[in-house]
Amino acid sequence: FSVNIALVSDKESVLGVIYVPCQKKIYFAEQSIGAFVANSDDLIGLTELEQILKLSKPLPLVDASDRFIIGRSVSFGDVKTDDYIEMLSQRCNNSETVPLGGALKLAAVASGEIDCYPRLSSISQWDIAAGVAIINASGGSVTDLGTGKPYLFDNPVVKTSDFLSLREGLSKTTL
Repeated sequence: FSVNIALVSDKESVLGVIYVPCQKKIYFAEQSIGAFVANSDDLIGLTELEQILKLSKPLPLVDASDRFIIGRSVSFGDVKTDDYIEMLSQRCNNSETVPLGGALKLAAVASGEIDCYPRLSSISQWDIAAGVAIINASGGSVTDLGTGKPYLFDNPVVKTSDFLSLREGLSKTTL
């Protein structure tokens, strides 16, 4: 599980925090400073950004490998997403899928631990807003599959549209 905090401004997620208490990890990003991960215990009591950044590692942490790793939901699978993952697996040599929970998939894309996370079923926008900010600040991308454009938080129903998140260095056209 994780605690997710985001700031959305002008339909874009510009600041994000994903705290993973069981792993003692905190992922965070803001457009102008980039994306980072730190041991949450190391940051206790710190209030100055410079101190926090000194104890943090910039994202992505992991370089691309010869494997194409696709994140999938642990608990909430659906046929459309499964079919899309199957299509990606056939298109990309040496692919594998990794089950992860919640916002951990988005953090794994930002850190480079997985290459992509597609979602073709609706969830609440607050479930992805922090991860979108972190992925974007790490050099990755989150694309609205309906429009082909960067994901925007402009849905008044507060549900997500279908999206594809990709690690730094990948684009939908390279798949």
